[in-house]
Amino acid sequence: MTPEKMSLEEYLGKKGLRSPVCDYGLDKVRLPHGETARQRERRLKESVESQNEYAAQRCAAIREYREKVNKGEIVPKTAMERRLDVSRGHPDNPATQAARRILERQGIDWQTGKPLSRITEREINMFWRSLEGYGFHCGGWNEEKGKSAICAPTPEEGGGKVLGWVDKELKVEWTAPISEIAAATLDAANEYYVDGQTYLIEGGKHLCVCHRWIDNGTGIRGINFEGTARNLFCDPEHMGTFLPGVAAKELEISRVSELEAHLEKKADFTQDGQQADGPSQMEELEAEDMEL
Repeated sequence: MTPEKMSLEEYLGKKGLRSPVCDYGLDKVRLPHGETARQRERRLKESVESQNEYAAQRCAAIREYREKVNKGEIVPKTAMERRLDVSRGHPDNPATQAARRILERQGIDWQTGKPLSRITEREINMFWRSLEGYGFHCGGWNEEKGKSAICAPTPEEGGGKVLGWVDKELKVEWTAPISEIAAATLDAANEYYVDGQTYLIEGGKHLCVCHRWIDNGTGIRGINFEGTARNLFCDPEHMGTFLPGVAAKELEISRVSELEAHLEKKADFTQDGQQADGPSQMEELEAEDMEL
């Protein structure tokens, strides 16, 4: 038997015991012709008896609910599930409006219970422009997958070969072999990763300078990104898989401007109040500040 998911309030509501107080006396206080002392005494006595009986029933129902939870017959709803239930009430209800505001601040869509999309139209356009710069093109939206297709650089009849998919949050899922992605982005990578330029590796964690080299003895080509805290060696043939938009955020190697590189370098030297190579290097950075 599958356990039922239910909050305590819902369980009490099914038994007519949701309110913490009895409503017996609500219609007994309208006395257009007044009442005698005896009538008043009888009314108060009946009201107390009803309140005590209601309280006993409600306590018994709460104990029953907890017993069923302990036996696994009922699974209590989480705070988020209860809030979502309230948010789906009547739009004019203040409780419904408050629940929707709280969920919006928490980044949750009250209709679906899923995270709200924080991606702007500008970010979407920039993403597709970067992929088009690498030669890819959009193969259209797939309703079944809830994603857009990323197609091969050379469009073929019928939209071209699908190499991967991208969802509404711009998360890319490549379905083609890595070698095929690398081959398709090789030319773009050779233009993007230039010897002597500054890049951020591992999703922006480390500032490094790109070095391309050829072994005179073997003729083997190589590329590495050298920084103060990290040194990364890569295969030039697969550099396209590190391009922004192609790689996952935590793996991409992105180019930075001269000003951005300077600010990153200065932040490294001043972190935790330490200066990596002494005051002289900081003086050089201050001089660069004046130039930039």
